[in-house]
Amino acid sequence: MIIALAIAARIRGTVASDHAVYGIGELISPPAATDPSRPAWWTFRLRDYSIGLIGGSISTGVGSYDSLGPDPAVLSRQWDASLGPKFRSGPPAPAQLDFRGHDWFDWAWPDRLVILGAGIQHGSRQGVNATVFTIPLWLIAALAAMPLFISWSRQRRLRRRLSQGRCTHCGYHRAGLAPEQPCPECGRQGAITTPTTSP
Repeated sequence: MIIALAIAARIRGTVASDHAVYGIGELISPPAATDPSRPAWWTFRLRDYSIGLIGGSISTGVGSYDSLGPDPAVLSRQWDASLGPKFRSGPPAPAQLDFRGHDWFDWAWPDRLVILGAGIQHGSRQGVNATVFTIPLWLIAALAAMPLFISWSRQRRLRRRLSQGRCTHCGYHRAGLAPEQPCPECGRQGAITTPTTSP
């Protein structure tokens, strides 16, 4: 089921980009003016925290953009629509397709690092500074399936040892020992049934 969900999300991610974004704004006062005749410029810093699905990978990141203006009230009103939670869905932009975590290894630190398809990227474009972390869905599916594989492997080893008349804990051969007798190798009690064999 996990693998099926990863495949379905991978197929959707190639034709659509889904993002949940939360915007936070910060109004920064201008530095002390050295020339009183020149207007003081305020800075409005917008930070976007996002998580989304792009090209079969889950990406999360933070971006910031600075806007300048002489009137702090007008400057703040200009960015009111960008604050708070938003959901965006649509075709992925060409810039988003540049980094989808498909490379096995890519090292260009501090701008880019990718290992096994998971990676981190720093960059700026048109005044927006962003840091994005991406992890492919196949890697998430593999990590989620790991406990199931470990459990299946342990059960298989247990059944094999029981069928061979061995201790289920250490694998010591218990031929000639009573079922209730502790293992002479590890001293453990447990599922120690010895199968009957014909002479």
